[in-house]
Amino acid sequence: MITLPQEAMIMVGKPHQKIIQELQRALTLNQTKPLSGGNGVVHALLENNDIPPFTLPLKLRDVRGETKIVVDLRRSKREYRLDPMGETFSPLPLTDAKFLTDLALLILAWSNNPNQFSAIYNQSCRIYASWIGFEISKRLTLSVQDQSKLIMYFAYFWLTRSMPGKTLHQNDFVFIVITISRLFGFKSDEVNMTLQGFQLEIPANLDELCKKIESLEENPKLRNFNALLVMTMLFGGWMSSINPRELIGVAVEYPPLFIMMVYRGLNERGFKKARIADLSLRLFDNREQQSFSLTVAQLLKMTSNGADYIS
Repeated sequence: MITLPQEAMIMVGKPHQKIIQELQRALTLNQTKPLSGGNGVVHALLENNDIPPFTLPLKLRDVRGETKIVVDLRRSKREYRLDPMGETFSPLPLTDAKFLTDLALLILAWSNNPNQFSAIYNQSCRIYASWIGFEISKRLTLSVQDQSKLIMYFAYFWLTRSMPGKTLHQNDFVFIVITISRLFGFKSDEVNMTLQGFQLEIPANLDELCKKIESLEENPKLRNFNALLVMTMLFGGWMSSINPRELIGVAVEYPPLFIMMVYRGLNERGFKKARIADLSLRLFDNREQQSFSLTVAQLLKMTSNGADYIS
């Protein structure tokens, strides 16, 4: 289980610790602005070009040991407003600033307790595994049977993202088999047989998952099946002006970001053509769309302690 987006494979090697040190200094010097009406945890970096740019919110502790999450809004100057005293910020609707601020709150919620996502976690699995299974199958021209197996594999990966440790208990495995069968309409025996090869192991990351799939499958099209190949096939799944490849690369391994994409895709017209959004609209009926959106909105409001910008 990864608790922060910076732990995803695509983020390895980036200078996060150096940036965090600079952000700690910026917080000490009051060079950031807290979220208006919030609980003081989410801050925005609006100026200070000495700090290297970063796409995803960074969680850190300030000099008092208090948890903060900082969002880089230096390139989004028209996407937020300050209060009359210039002391707090609020992101404007339908902007990247709002996406990143919402994401910061979901990061906080996930790192505190992933169980807070339980009401929408299985729903999200339907979109996640279907999206990846469909994309890979289309690119590699796989059979329907092989596509179904990929959906099972990635559903297993998703459902174990919130579980600690390296190995499942047998009861958890049975629960996952039943859940995948119910979500996708597969026979339980078929799901059980397909996933037995994992031997209750929880893949730590996409690379481990791909290596396991390659070892289990005899189809020559899945030889040399690896994380880089998968990422390359999925990069077109999202539309954004803020490094969409990095967003996709992290979302494959980090549920809060993928859930944020589904939430935005369901509620903002500008994203309807993105593959993740399009699939969400097709797989969720109106009731499911409303339920999902309401649950995420409530989680955002609860985590922010009532930030002003959340309706």
